[in-house]
Amino acid sequence: MKKFNIIFVGILLSCFLVSFIDSNNLNTPQKRSNIALESIVEDPLPAHNSLDGDTLSFEQLNRYVTDEMIDPIMDCFEKKDPHLFMTKCYSRIVFRLSSNNISSTLYQDFDIKGSVIFIDCSVEMRIADVSVNYTNKTITVRESFRSKDQDYKIYLDDLCKYIAKNGIPK
Repeated sequence: MKKFNIIFVGILLSCFLVSFIDSNNLNTPQKRSNIALESIVEDPLPAHNSLDGDTLSFEQLNRYVTDEMIDPIMDCFEKKDPHLFMTKCYSRIVFRLSSNNISSTLYQDFDIKGSVIFIDCSVEMRIADVSVNYTNKTITVRESFRSKDQDYKIYLDDLCKYIAKNGIPK
């Protein structure tokens, strides 16, 4: 056991002394960051992104989608089940950006994709995928991969008729 302790202390001392002789990862953050920056190859901007375009905040986009689409859907749900949004378990309808748009800059001129999600007692159900063009003030809805894209006003009429006849989907 005494030999092991002596060898262990010798290895520890040699590592400590070598750290002063040669640079290591602990005391040279500048060298590491320069190497990391040299090896990064930046992806060029996609063709549809323009740096001189008008940007859009998520709050503006969310307000537009809420006013045009989510509030009418909530009205249809409340007509069929008035207590749906007043229960102890929190129910709501939200607009969520697609994974492609979450980390990118939102531009007014281009289509922004997302989903309308119905959350009932922490159980999420996708109602529809939407594509929003803020400049043209258009919302295109796709309910499923088998359905065709349609205008949101037609979709809202169809959805309200379905809910009135069949009830709220669970």
